[in-house]
Amino acid sequence: MKKYFLLAIILLCTMNSQAQIVNERNKERIKQTIKEGFEDVKEAIKQNNSLPDEHEQWDTYVVPKVGLNVSNMPGLKGDPKLGPVLGVLVEMFITKNLAMGVEVEYTQQGTSGVYGGSGKGPYSYSLQYFNTSYLVRWYPRRFSRWSLYTGLKTSQLLSSNVRLKDEAKTNMKDKTRNGDFFIPLGMSYEWQKWQIDMRYCISMLRLRKGDTNSEPSLGAARNNMFQVTIGYRFQVL
Repeated sequence: MKKYFLLAIILLCTMNSQAQIVNERNKERIKQTIKEGFEDVKEAIKQNNSLPDEHEQWDTYVVPKVGLNVSNMPGLKGDPKLGPVLGVLVEMFITKNLAMGVEVEYTQQGTSGVYGGSGKGPYSYSLQYFNTSYLVRWYPRRFSRWSLYTGLKTSQLLSSNVRLKDEAKTNMKDKTRNGDFFIPLGMSYEWQKWQIDMRYCISMLRLRKGDTNSEPSLGAARNNMFQVTIGYRFQVL
């Protein structure tokens, strides 16, 4: 038993000595491999943050997008309301710095926490729209991730409802203007094929149709909204 124990100790010592020799021989190689790996990571980060590709004239993109709409209805003294945004943008570059596009989207807008003239409330308004936007986008520099845009946005009302707390909703479509016009002001940031978009939309029309002020009422309300979306750019031409 002692003989086997002694042999085991000798074997372990031999293996340890060989490992030390191997480690000494490979020490510089291991250090070099780590250094090269670190340089590769730095180069990858540098490439990802390098200047984007320059857009060429007639480049055409399709951009599905999704995001959130923060809306309010000034004139009703309510609170902002969150709603979804779903859409698709088709955009073509007229020059290397200038693009024109058409966008269709679905938005849910409204406001909450509204009290009527009699003090009754709170009311929550919810409006759904199908929108079409005609946009002009400008890149300040030849190689730029940032762009600015504006244009004209038209909206077609899909539904208009108001709900008093703990009560059933009331259909307001017959009291709401069927369409709306907006001036969008926005900016976008592109990273690889992703596009983050932020815009503020200025409404041109009041929402109320007719002169009725019976509660619940739209009063002198207009649409007011800020959108944040993220899209994925597919180049088709």
